[in-house]
Amino acid sequence: LVPMVDQGASTNGNIGLVMTEAALATAVFTDNHTMFSTSINLWRGQAPAYVYIAADGSTPRRPPLQRYLANTGPVCDPSCDDAKMRWYWHGQAAYGHDGICQETCRDFGHVELGYMTLINTAETAWHQGVNLYAEERARLIAGAELHASLLLAEPAAERQ
Repeated sequence: LVPMVDQGASTNGNIGLVMTEAALATAVFTDNHTMFSTSINLWRGQAPAYVYIAADGSTPRRPPLQRYLANTGPVCDPSCDDAKMRWYWHGQAAYGHDGICQETCRDFGHVELGYMTLINTAETAWHQGVNLYAEERARLIAGAELHASLLLAEPAAERQ
């Protein structure tokens, strides 16, 4: 299991995030401090690449370098140009709303999967004394609020 999940995946955000969640949980269970630190650092790169906020600039942050998984896509890494980022973000071209997710234009089911792994990993880290919630507070809240309003067909707060 560990050789498959310890480096994330350069494909859709939810896949890389669930691999990081599995690696972190394995690190905690096996008391592997190196894998724990690697997983935390990977999450710190994945979270801002998965959920956009205006503080990121005019476009989302590029995802960190992760393992390539054959026959998956879209694929992106730190070297992605703007055209590849648009493909990676499933055609998303405008990032004017805090909380928009790499998979928002794909479907909400995948957003929910990715978001669950973001939160599950942050929760596991919190129980180990690392407060990822505080590090990405604005991002996590913005993503949850935006997608909850879309799922409930209610206008998002920033559009009222």
